[in-house]
Amino acid sequence: MKHATAPAPETSTPEPVGTPRAVETRASSRPVTLLDLEPRTDTFLEEALAGLRRPSGQRTLPCKFFYDRRGSRLFDKICELPEYYPTRTELGIMREHAPAMGRACGRDAMIVEFGSGSSLKTRLLLEHLPRPSACVPVDISRAHLLEAAETLADAFPAIEILPV
Repeated sequence: MKHATAPAPETSTPEPVGTPRAVETRASSRPVTLLDLEPRTDTFLEEALAGLRRPSGQRTLPCKFFYDRRGSRLFDKICELPEYYPTRTELGIMREHAPAMGRACGRDAMIVEFGSGSSLKTRLLLEHLPRPSACVPVDISRAHLLEAAETLADAFPAIEILPV
């Protein structure tokens, strides 16, 4: 009988968090450069247990672990529900005021959106800017962020898209 052996440890050094990297995907006609600040997942077990060990009624899980590709898509679907009004309200405000906002920002503006998600509001603003220099969508989900950044890069080829 042979004993199973543990797999050999990885010999490559992992990239440090926050290292910019060029990302090319099949979906995009041009690559985007990602400044990767994704939260560490090696502490998931420790953080999950700490939250679940709290007294009944006070148990929590850090929301940063909910926003992978699937969690972000689920949140997008929640945003479309009639009961969830914040996104619909924000989009209404953007549709009404984006032309004035674009004029106020002027030429060569760099747009930064924290919690950009699908970048729907960013897109509305970019459509009304006279000549934006760059767009910096910031989101916790790497996969969702890259999808949104690629969509923006394809829709606005003259604008530098810098996802974080």
